[in-house]
Amino acid sequence: MSQNNIGEFIQQSRKARGFTQKDLGDRIGVSDKTISKWENGNSIPDTSILNELCATLDINVNELLSGEKLTPEIYSMKAEENMMNLLEDNQKQQCFTLLPCAVGIVLLILTGLFAIFTHVLLPDMLDLWDFPTLLIYIGICCSLVLLSGKRHKQEIIHFLRKIVVPVGCICPLLGMNQFIHQFRDPADIGSFVDRCVLFILYSLIAYVILVLIEQHLDK
Repeated sequence: MSQNNIGEFIQQSRKARGFTQKDLGDRIGVSDKTISKWENGNSIPDTSILNELCATLDINVNELLSGEKLTPEIYSMKAEENMMNLLEDNQKQQCFTLLPCAVGIVLLILTGLFAIFTHVLLPDMLDLWDFPTLLIYIGICCSLVLLSGKRHKQEIIHFLRKIVVPVGCICPLLGMNQFIHQFRDPADIGSFVDRCVLFILYSLIAYVILVLIEQHLDK
């Protein structure tokens, strides 16, 4: 089962039906960029969308996975071969997914411990740019990427672009309870507000950078 062969077959079938990449994407609920990635051999359609894709292109799943139109004589042989390939790919994908998820969980725990250590036990470490806060923000974003299952560069950039601002807004709220319990001096409010502003500032800077990177990748 070759991704390139599958991609070429999708492209041939799409053109035979007179669809543009956007037409096909609109019909099955994905973007034209996703169709382009399939046709370029950078990825293959998810199993959840195979039936709808094949129905739209007037082909069957066996032909799609074989990357060619099949005659009745070789149909059964190809079906068995494709089934074995799918099982093998599924096993590899499970191994490929578990390790990043485990790393993501460990990184998230370490980031939480670091946040407690710097913002609660050693608040005097914080300076104008609050470097520990930046590390916490980066750690949380990296953990979410690892846990998301995104592995291709474009998918990671797109996912990050969607989460950087929410993470920047939510992170300060996570420390709200701790701040309320430890509140002693009205001057502490200014420090907490500064930290909230820094999280949001970092998230906006990250968002702009990711938008520029995504636009560059789409060219």
